[in-house]
Amino acid sequence: MHMKKTVFLIIFFIITMMALWTVRGNRIMKNRSETDCQQILAGIDTARIAVSPEALKPLPAPVRRYLQQVLGNNASRYSLVRLRHGGYMHVGMDSNFYDHPKWKFFVAEDLVRLDRPAFFWKAMIHLGWEFWRKGSLLLDADRAELVWTWMGVVPLLKLSNPHVRKHALAQYLVFSPWYPTALLQSDYLSWTAVNDTSAHVTIQSNGLTIQGEFHFNGDGMLCRFVTNDIGRITEGGAVYEACRVNYRYYEKLEGILMPVRLSYSWKTPRGWISNADFRLDEIVFE
Repeated sequence: MHMKKTVFLIIFFIITMMALWTVRGNRIMKNRSETDCQQILAGIDTARIAVSPEALKPLPAPVRRYLQQVLGNNASRYSLVRLRHGGYMHVGMDSNFYDHPKWKFFVAEDLVRLDRPAFFWKAMIHLGWEFWRKGSLLLDADRAELVWTWMGVVPLLKLSNPHVRKHALAQYLVFSPWYPTALLQSDYLSWTAVNDTSAHVTIQSNGLTIQGEFHFNGDGMLCRFVTNDIGRITEGGAVYEACRVNYRYYEKLEGILMPVRLSYSWKTPRGWISNADFRLDEIVFE
């Protein structure tokens, strides 16, 4: 009887501590999110501007056809988008990336400015039972910060360096088919024609440059992005290998056609290895 009581008390203590840690972690993440989101929203103009036919004329033919299809005839150039997505990603960027992939379920939210490259992304990766790895990625002007914690309390990783900035700017571009007005020619984004089914894109922000090629299928829809500028972030820096992102399963959300699934793969010495599979769940333009 005494042994059972002791076991019960130990279990009760563990559950109580987990609950307290979860509450504390949620509070810490909430405070950090509110601060970073306020920074992202500072000075934003939420007035909606119609996308004119003139805005499409300078674009390479495949990009112009794609945007005409996904935006329709009455599209607006929004300033802000909020989205939720989930899926599975590989946890860990060490040698296990090749030998022992650790696929984990995750959920994420994203607050994105569309008048310039800036966003706050936060995610929770399910590690098993009730354990979560919680993290965030911020990009705003010349600041970028990647943070990962265990349960939102125990620090696991906190990085702010040029590799993180480059990764964040690349993520802004990779997710852009979810907010396609960001692909219009602008002060920070430019296009160069390649052929009738692909175009070279360059995005620049505060001294950083990301380049790659978008490819379009027979229906004129964007199907793939290929680049060498997306690094797999490690504590010691980043590993840069050829990366391709596949887009599939288009649906109309908020009046815009967009791919609800996208997946990352890297070309490693052992061939192409998948790293993440994203599913768009909800999107709201403002």
